[in-house]
Amino acid sequence: MRPMRRAEREVTEETHIREILEGCETLRLGLWDGEEVYVVPVSYGYLYEEGRCTLYFHDSAQGRKAEVLARGGNVGFELDRGAELVPAEVACGHSTRYQSIVGSGEAQRLVDPEEKRLALRQIMRHYTGRENWDFPDAALEKTAVWALRAHWFTAKERG
Repeated sequence: MRPMRRAEREVTEETHIREILEGCETLRLGLWDGEEVYVVPVSYGYLYEEGRCTLYFHDSAQGRKAEVLARGGNVGFELDRGAELVPAEVACGHSTRYQSIVGSGEAQRLVDPEEKRLALRQIMRHYTGRENWDFPDAALEKTAVWALRAHWFTAKERG
């Protein structure tokens, strides 16, 4: 991994990284389909433990995203929040306040029903604040659930 160019903006404190993960609404996946890179937004949940980040998302198990993920390999990802223009007197002086997390990892399709339930509960907790959801076996069978385990990531902010 390359060092961050603007190292003074890097966020390394675990509580602050969790705040960013919790505050973002959309996970963007960067996928290579063999011909081109494309970015797809997904809903997500996460576990962040001892500096390791796992992002969870689901799909229908059909279509371009599912095909690319099934091939394996690295997946790029990005989350951001709080984008706000910082105006200046000259055009090149304008900037943006933001918080973001960018990284890369490998997505693995979960097959164990209990692992799928855990992942789906993390997604629901992220959006609703509740983890005690029930997921019937029939629903689990129809849903492809993925765990994206980050090989590396950086959190960054400009206040």
